[in-house]
Amino acid sequence: MCSVPPARIGLRAGSVECASVVRGQSEVECPIRHDPRQAGEDRRVASDRVAGAGATCRVAALIIAGAHGIAGLAANGHLSMQKWNVEAPELIDDLITNGTSEPYRMFTSRAEFRLQLREDNADLRLTEQGRQLGLVDDLRWDAFCRKRDAIAAEQERLKSTWVNPKITPAEDCVRVLGKAIEHEYSLFELLRRPEVSYAALLTLPVNVTDGDSGGQPEKTAKIEMDPAVIEQLEISAKYQGYIDRQADEVAKSASYENTVLPTDLDYGNVAGLSNEVKQKLAQHKPQTIGQASRVQGITPAAISLLLIHLKRHHLSQVA
Repeated sequence: MCSVPPARIGLRAGSVECASVVRGQSEVECPIRHDPRQAGEDRRVASDRVAGAGATCRVAALIIAGAHGIAGLAANGHLSMQKWNVEAPELIDDLITNGTSEPYRMFTSRAEFRLQLREDNADLRLTEQGRQLGLVDDLRWDAFCRKRDAIAAEQERLKSTWVNPKITPAEDCVRVLGKAIEHEYSLFELLRRPEVSYAALLTLPVNVTDGDSGGQPEKTAKIEMDPAVIEQLEISAKYQGYIDRQADEVAKSASYENTVLPTDLDYGNVAGLSNEVKQKLAQHKPQTIGQASRVQGITPAAISLLLIHLKRHHLSQVA
């Protein structure tokens, strides 16, 4: 969720010295020292510069600061986070792009790709990166690997196990699916139906020989599955269409997210932009197309005009 070139968040690890944690509450007290939009030439943000944020938001910024400090010791001094994979950097990116003059609140609804940024899949999104930074111990890593592998294996099994109307009694289909089926479906396809649960699906007699309508019906083997794994299976099946659509949006956004806007770009010369848009871009001075797209009042049409202008004048670069 960060548009900091190249999609990086840079927070000085030593900048948390001014923070004090009040026992019993998630409160962090920091003096407001800077306009967060003036975060330095490479848009790095010290945690004291997001002090205008609310308590929870400041805690998030401090966590990112700590993780960045570890990344600085382990790699090249930067913690790379993509806006479609992590929610906390949306907060920081919003502050350094739009600034704030009052206590700041980051709402989940403001996240650009919130369909993918769910609580239930946070471990699947972030554990591998945390492991690379040394933030995930062996015990937690082993548990994560078991969950990840179980999800992948069961998804594959559901996709390769079929329910055929020629060998599955119609009354069983009505009991589980609400109506009889007219042709063969995989268990994964049936799980996409809103009214069908994973537990009920396992009670259907199935054809375990892929595509072989002449096989004998067999009861699906009862598998002891972690509820968290079942949750991911049901979500991935029932919302697959929406998730795939957002994945396409992510790919489209990623194609121009880090396109650099020249520091001397005169927005007054960009054909088609309204005076209001020109003023806002000149005021905020976004460094990339991604940052520009998140300035309040900047429309997708305005972004398209910027991209056309950059291409026409051969000004397009990638951070």
